[in-house]
Amino acid sequence: MMPRSKHQRCAAERRKLALAIDDLRRRLDAAGRDPATVDIAFANPAGGSPAAESFDVGALGVTWIQVGLPGDSVSHVRETLERYGELVIAHA
Repeated sequence: MMPRSKHQRCAAERRKLALAIDDLRRRLDAAGRDPATVDIAFANPAGGSPAAESFDVGALGVTWIQVGLPGDSVSHVRETLERYGELVIAHA
């Protein structure tokens, strides 16, 4: 069996997330709750770039993303937040 590429693994994880969100929406609907009133949060402690096209979880219905920040210096945190604002938030 050939090892899967990073792209293949990412696509597989997006499919799992999409299935989980669909399941959540069905359960909310069955319970009489409007799925549009429930926020969906996503975190990826394994890393990756939220600016990458493959990371576009908003299209799946994710309304909040949790990202990690560096802990080595305040200036590095500021740089990271500025880059996040430019690459992710500006395109949301």
